Amino acid sequence: MRLIPLSLAVFGASLLAGAALALSSRSASAAGSPPSAGGDASGVGGDAGRTFGIAPSSTLTLANAPVDPLTASGRELMLAAGRLSGEARERLLLAAILGGNHPPLEWIPLSLPVPSQPGRTVTVGVLADYLRVGRTSPVRVPLWPSTAQRAADHFRAMLPPKAMVDTIWRAAMIKVAPRSMQPRDGASRESGVLTVEHDDHVNAAIGGRVGLIAGQKKDIIVGGAIVRNPGKVIIYGWHRTSGEPIQPASAVHSARYVDYSHGTRLLHGEAVVDGRAVALADVLADPALAPAITGSEGTLSLAAMRYSV
Repeated sequence: MRLIPLSLAVFGASLLAGAALALSSRSASAAGSPPSAGGDASGVGGDAGRTFGIAPSSTLTLANAPVDPLTASGRELMLAAGRLSGEARERLLLAAILGGNHPPLEWIPLSLPVPSQPGRTVTVGVLADYLRVGRTSPVRVPLWPSTAQRAADHFRAMLPPKAMVDTIWRAAMIKVAPRSMQPRDGASRESGVLTVEHDDHVNAAIGGRVGLIAGQKKDIIVGGAIVRNPGKVIIYGWHRTSGEPIQPASAVHSARYVDYSHGTRLLHGEAVVDGRAVALADVLADPALAPAITGSEGTLSLAAMRYSV
């Protein structure tokens, strides 16, 4: 498959020219504003919101939180979250995300050939890096799939299918070699300590470069495996620099499992097809267009596009 990376300016212009909906290269401000997609500022709306029938997200408030989720740095959030367990951890991190305590989201457009229709493409916006928490000292945040799904809904976005993870790696301007961390006393695989340390290694490898980055995390993916494995998280990726993924698509872990190696990569909820904005969910349900994104998996049912929340 030949990838045709487009400039952000060209991608934004194509949307403005072809539809009333605009994809901004910086879709979330420091205050947490969602991408412009025809809905309101609740974080859910437009075609994708109507397709999924999801309710608008709102900022969560937490009683007795160890840190303020709206003002704490990413490092403070992850270390505090690591001292919590289960639902409390996820609620703290989700409160930060929904409350806008994260860096601006940068969408990188990729133009993907439609296999059965030479010359036709689907242009998809992909998050340049994995979702992070903290406006200051941001950290790539491992999440349960249900929490990752709520974050995706908030940004009018979707989690990637398996084939799209490979596509993103091939298109990435910056490829980071996976870094495995050794758990120790006081720093389990699930701990905030190991997550922050791993993030430091990733940042050192990136070295301040900007652009589409891949290889630094395993992805939470969507697809038919969600339907076949209820109550599980499907993870895939962590590509070596050779392009070989360390992690094959796996449903071995419970949907309440997370560790430092997991990441949440988002796809913008709208794509550009034939010069107009189309809900990505509709693209994934189209027999001709879906393989541009899902490869041999083909079309996805609504149930295969999202985790239960």
